[in-house]
Amino acid sequence: MKTKSFKAKLIAHPASVALIVVAVICSNVLASVGSYTTDIVPPGDYDLLSWCFQAEDLNQIFNPADQTIQIQLYSNDTYYTSYSLGSGFNPDFVLQPGQAFFLLNWGSTNRAYTISGTNLSSSSYSLQLTNADWNAVAPAFLRTNDYLECVACLTNMNHNPVYTHASWNYHGNTNDLIYQWSIKNQTWVQNAISSDPHDVFTPYYTNSLYGTSPTVCMGKGFFIKPIVNKTWTQFSTPTCCDSSCTDTGPWVCPQ
Repeated sequence: MKTKSFKAKLIAHPASVALIVVAVICSNVLASVGSYTTDIVPPGDYDLLSWCFQAEDLNQIFNPADQTIQIQLYSNDTYYTSYSLGSGFNPDFVLQPGQAFFLLNWGSTNRAYTISGTNLSSSSYSLQLTNADWNAVAPAFLRTNDYLECVACLTNMNHNPVYTHASWNYHGNTNDLIYQWSIKNQTWVQNAISSDPHDVFTPYYTNSLYGTSPTVCMGKGFFIKPIVNKTWTQFSTPTCCDSSCTDTGPWVCPQ
């Protein structure tokens, strides 16, 4: 069975999934509500998405009667699956702000869904990342595309670095691993932080545009395996950008 064999790969190490999308129901209509629309997901494929809203259990988010949805949460080296069919649906699963989760299109047609929820009211939110472990993370706030980490302005190479690009305020260490999911290829896009071979940028991300960090695209989750325990504090507005904060990339979203 496709799902079972695929799940075995995931538990072995995060490197093969596909895409889906799901309609989300927000229970608090009085609070500020945000939403994003997922990519079109072929049948039998997964996508790795972000929960960038207040914590909510699956019973309030997804319709248990929808039999074309499967949700996978990753924790402690294990994938926990909630099926949207009968007893397999576990409404006690809770999506937390800044959590990444897999959605499987268990139907027979291409689908795209609008994910919506109650926006966080705080100006910052912190995620605890455990070293030597894969952490399924995502933006806790609903924002457009930004870099994961602050990057230097390439026009100031002869001066002290001037950080002008919008960022999620991640602070990387050499040997941190950042894995993003490719919808098109159904595999992982692997970024690693290494020493800059030209001693210009620190840290230096492999598999990214030179001088930048991975792009975090709206609605997408990813996995981080840090070399040390760290607290990652995200902000509702971009950090490390210039006064106008009108950065336009270039954004490179995994396809």
